[in-house]
Amino acid sequence: MALNVMKPGYNRGFLMAALMVIASCCSLGQGATSSMAIFVSVRAFSALFHSALNPLIFESVTDYFPAN
Repeated sequence: MALNVMKPGYNRGFLMAALMVIASCCSLGQGATSSMAIFVSVRAFSALFHSALNPLIFESVTDYFPAN
């Protein structure tokens, strides 16, 4: 809903796919690093992208299963 107010007509599917790819790369980065500082920063970015992804998924579910 908030993204629709900021930029009407955005492509939700493309945004979800892009966020999922970036979040997946962050997850791979968490497992591939041996530095604690890099791990913490990649973990923070992973949380950021996952928190941006959840509202888009919930909005998609409400499109398929309306309240009525």
